[in-house]
Amino acid sequence: MPDIACRNCGAKVSDEFSYCVNCGTSLDVKGATTNPSRHSKKVCVDCGAPVTPRLRFCSSCGRALSIDLADVLNSTIRIIRTRPAIVMPLLLLSVINGVFLASFSLQLQSKIASLTTHTSLLDPSVYTILGQLLLVGLGEGLTIYPLVNGMYPSMVKAAMLGERVELSSVFKKSLRKYPSIVASYILVAGGIILASLALIIPGIIVSTWYYYTTPAIVLGDRGASDGMSASHAFARDKKWETFGLLLVSVGPSLLGNQLAGAVPITAWNGIPHLAIVLFFGFVSSILGAMLASYVYLTYAMSKQHTAEA
Repeated sequence: MPDIACRNCGAKVSDEFSYCVNCGTSLDVKGATTNPSRHSKKVCVDCGAPVTPRLRFCSSCGRALSIDLADVLNSTIRIIRTRPAIVMPLLLLSVINGVFLASFSLQLQSKIASLTTHTSLLDPSVYTILGQLLLVGLGEGLTIYPLVNGMYPSMVKAAMLGERVELSSVFKKSLRKYPSIVASYILVAGGIILASLALIIPGIIVSTWYYYTTPAIVLGDRGASDGMSASHAFARDKKWETFGLLLVSVGPSLLGNQLAGAVPITAWNGIPHLAIVLFFGFVSSILGAMLASYVYLTYAMSKQHTAEA
């Protein structure tokens, strides 16, 4: 059969295919059928068509079959390098975190220093400070962080399209989806905790299923349950790739905690220790927000973008 050139990426594709197997763009071939290797045992989870292992997109329905992790990471870093302002919302949030944590840390160290060794752990004021810190952390996790994180799918989309980011418009969209994002945070966190009670593996699997929930909610204009379902539907056959993205996202934070452990927490009132934790935590946050958004835009929404074009 003759080959045709994909109108999006230029790859040569058989005219029997309905979608480009390299980028997922529709080939506008009416009544097209697929004819991959008869020996292939893998099938598309959307349409059931047999697919060969090296295809990135199903040639029958356009579903993404795999994620190119190297391309995703390189493209995300390229966006950050060419548009450094995109990190500002999460950077500002990290600075606010630093101010609050430094304040509580100094209060706690001052209180413990004023008590004797035998009574410091029994003094109610110590637990009052720890309780306040916990409440601030929970409050931020359910208010500021979902709003800021919800801005990134729209910002990454604008960067990919070469458009100017309108922060007011992006924030309003995140604010509109805020109840759904928060509800999904609570549901996903509860699912991860319940799954992890038995073994760590089920908790990791749940984390991969719902890794793309925020982009699915914001970009697809969905509610919490629909966004979680969309994330699960996309990630269910890409658990290993998504697990790799999850490791890249949380890796800097884990590394920061290890490095901070080598710094005495009492040195310079604990500021160096805190700065290391916050910096690497910020890197994890920005990678997590942008990687999930980029992957969902590039792979999960490729068919939708084609239809709209």
